[in-house]
Amino acid sequence: KTATRAIIDACAYMVTSENGGRQPESILDIDSLYALKTILDGKEWWFDYRFNSKTTVMDACAIAAKCGRSVPAMPGGKFMPVHDDAKTPSQSYTWDDYTEGSFQIDHFIRTDDSPDGVEIRYLDPVNWQVTSFFYPDAGVQNPFVIQLDGCTSENQAMSMAHYLYMDDLKQRSTISFTTGLKGHLPMIGDWINISSKMSDIIDP
Repeated sequence: KTATRAIIDACAYMVTSENGGRQPESILDIDSLYALKTILDGKEWWFDYRFNSKTTVMDACAIAAKCGRSVPAMPGGKFMPVHDDAKTPSQSYTWDDYTEGSFQIDHFIRTDDSPDGVEIRYLDPVNWQVTSFFYPDAGVQNPFVIQLDGCTSENQAMSMAHYLYMDDLKQRSTISFTTGLKGHLPMIGDWINISSKMSDIIDP
């Protein structure tokens, strides 16, 4: 056993170790894991955490991956956390691809009860107590609260707070539709282009 702060190393260990998932290393998507490890280590996003109670392997990996703005996934039976970041769209879908009557756009309107910011809770590396801050740093009255277990860096927590705040601010619509076999091509986390008769714009 070798101690590590790396998010990807921790996830891989939890999946394959004797006190974890006990899966063969062949279940790991090595290339994808290495690519994401390079990104997260380069940002100095780490995972410093001790599990004190039993949990499932995927739930444990979800806690670690959350510190890297990622989620664990098993596309094609291979384990790889998926990082939420800008990507090149992998597929395009047009009106001909949608099952008739399935295309739907839902818009979410802000109300007085809507969150106006983010409260991030993380572990202070000096006193090892849970600390928090608000984003934006002034005027927040009704934040949504995020607990970053394993995060001991204010910069790392700040990056997550900015991401969550902008995600809530900008993504105010969801699009859903059903399609045929072409729907099996994208993997979780992939971006896709969508064309609609309801709009003149193709949005990723």
